[in-house]
Amino acid sequence: MPIYAQARLPDGRDVRIDADVLDIGRKLREGEPTLGWGGDPAASLVFNEDRNCFEVLGQDLMGRTYVMASHPKCDERLLVKCRDGHWSKAKDIIDRLVDDQAARYQQAQDALSEAIREEYAPRLATTILRSNGSRDMWGFGD
Repeated sequence: MPIYAQARLPDGRDVRIDADVLDIGRKLREGEPTLGWGGDPAASLVFNEDRNCFEVLGQDLMGRTYVMASHPKCDERLLVKCRDGHWSKAKDIIDRLVDDQAARYQQAQDALSEAIREEYAPRLATTILRSNGSRDMWGFGD
């Protein structure tokens, strides 16, 4: 791997950074069409020393910062995780859940209506016949 940059951490360790790693930050903000990631201008790449991993921070519509993705390696897997977990996908997921719930509700309503018809139709016919004597439902006798 060609070295793009070298840096010294606050604790004195030297770090070599590959060009692909530095490109991830640009791809996070501008997008990477080959991976289906449209980019997020508010995204930033940080290294979490406590968890010893790279994290992509983003902002939701309310301006709150959240962790979009994390991974021990700084590579395109971060972009894939961002694509799969971005908050803008939540609307699609919620719409799909609402549609599924509406379809299930309609199925339950239809099943209940059918059960009521199957149970009460014979009773209603019997009650009508009894109340009219031996006449059928149009009022004619035997």
